[in-house]
Amino acid sequence: MSLSTHLHERRKACAIALTAGSLILVPASVARAAMPSCNSYTNPVYVSGATAAQPILAQIAVALGSSISVIYQSQPSCIGLEDVIGTSTDPKSAVYLDPTNATNQIACDPTNGGTSSGLYVDIGLSGVYPATCSAATNTPSPGPNQQDFPGPVQAVTFVVPSTSTQAAISAQAAYVVFGWAGQGGYTVSPWTDPTQMYVLTPSSGVELLLASAIGLPAAKWLAQSPYEGGAPQHYSSNSALITALADTTNVEATIGISATEYADLNRDKVRVLAYQSTDPYTQGEQACGYLPDSDSTHFDKINVRQGRYAPWGPIHALANTDGSGNVVPNPGNTGSSASAVAAVVHSLALDSTLSASQLQSMIQAVSYAYAIPPCAMEVTRTDEMGAEASFQPPHSCGCFFESLASGSPGTPGQPTSPYCQTCSADADCADAGIYTHCNYGYCEVQ
Repeated sequence: MSLSTHLHERRKACAIALTAGSLILVPASVARAAMPSCNSYTNPVYVSGATAAQPILAQIAVALGSSISVIYQSQPSCIGLEDVIGTSTDPKSAVYLDPTNATNQIACDPTNGGTSSGLYVDIGLSGVYPATCSAATNTPSPGPNQQDFPGPVQAVTFVVPSTSTQAAISAQAAYVVFGWAGQGGYTVSPWTDPTQMYVLTPSSGVELLLASAIGLPAAKWLAQSPYEGGAPQHYSSNSALITALADTTNVEATIGISATEYADLNRDKVRVLAYQSTDPYTQGEQACGYLPDSDSTHFDKINVRQGRYAPWGPIHALANTDGSGNVVPNPGNTGSSASAVAAVVHSLALDSTLSASQLQSMIQAVSYAYAIPPCAMEVTRTDEMGAEASFQPPHSCGCFFESLASGSPGTPGQPTSPYCQTCSADADCADAGIYTHCNYGYCEVQ
């Protein structure tokens, strides 16, 4: 049996039946208006990087309200980190994230009317650890007064057009598809045409995380192949990639990559493939592939949260700190306040500095963006695609997260886990077995 046939048959045997989801949403729009200066907004905080994290940041901007103005530059993850680690300004186009509407972005002038060369970035967002960027793209390591704040968990995926009949892919098959680009006798049907393979840049957190998952460095993906035969399908953002992938006329041969924040937002256009992992330590394979969710109609991320779906990692917020470890603005900024920058960082990290009501608001914000708050996770890892360990958050929110993920902003739905029981106080959980603590309206373990 050829490698192609072997991988194809195994993928069919383990495929999970997928159906297109029913949620139909549109990408965030950019408001058309006269372009104000980015520094004209009240209490600005400048953020750069991780295009996949933009939906999370937009929801957090709404939760924070109008007292803080979040200014965002869409960049690959490693560029976002460089913007904080380095000392230069970034002239890339920027948007003000509307605190009243998470889908609205207002373009602003990063040169502030030509008075500066760009923005000094306060917070760099990345979908991978800074060490991963350093190893893959020679991004400088953070300095002694710069700190990485891990936050919401993001799953990354292989995707196909929503009308494709393909259901799953293994780590080994993905290695062949993106490493050989359908050439040299190493193929996995039906993904054999390099012009129908859609990727992000090698400095993208999504691509770097999937590169770690399949054991193929991002710099060696198909874009570097001599068989490309034309301009590579290299995109600088998840949204642009999904649009291009959905417009293909060769549906079965088309495959791409995306973070779940965008794949879930566009289930009318793309479908996530179940993924069959190879353990990076034992090289053993899972018996079958798993979706991030319990099935293709839900958004509960149960297979990520419980450790069955492997390609995931936290969003990282890199910021400057003072000698006591307190978050401070970029030294080049005179308009950013330490309190505003710290509020955005700690909101992204969902950490213990937040009050109970603030934390609940940020859990909601993250969930509305199709990411996972740490309190909903049951496994953890400490490095890129590292071994998973059991995790018990101080105040679990798994059922609350599932209710948010199954509903819509402001209108929670029904949790998918059968153990989820509503409550008003711990006493209401006396008959809920091990789920004895009432958190956010549901009985949880702790």
